[in-house]
Amino acid sequence: MIARSCKGLPLAIVVIAGILSTVSQTQASWDDIAKKVNLAVSAKDEQFARILSLSYTHLPHHLRPCFLYMGAFPEDYEIHVSKLVQLWMAEGFMKPSVSKCSKEQAEEYLEDLVKRSLVLVTRRKSLMAKSKVATSMIWYETCV
Repeated sequence: MIARSCKGLPLAIVVIAGILSTVSQTQASWDDIAKKVNLAVSAKDEQFARILSLSYTHLPHHLRPCFLYMGAFPEDYEIHVSKLVQLWMAEGFMKPSVSKCSKEQAEEYLEDLVKRSLVLVTRRKSLMAKSKVATSMIWYETCV
């Protein structure tokens, strides 16, 4: 039902998949997302803006500053993960945690943004290690 609601729009599919990967796997959660997708794609003139807005609306509050910070860089700018993590820590974006240091927390936040397709991995050191990330043009417009 949700996939059908995306009407074959690749952006809608990617954004909604990112949202679904982070919500609880209950019927009620998925029904709620399905309703919002139907509303977002029903207005053809504003489809993309509504879909992007839906993704941002489902972004946890602690990730919003990290996502919006990507707008501080030029469009399609590739930034080293280590540098981005340092900048986020310097800005104080990490919530205090007993179990994790700020660096681990920042890396976890970045991983969450990547899973949601809000930040793209552009280079890798190895199969698992991200080296550089960027924000795509469509998300850059949302950040700024």
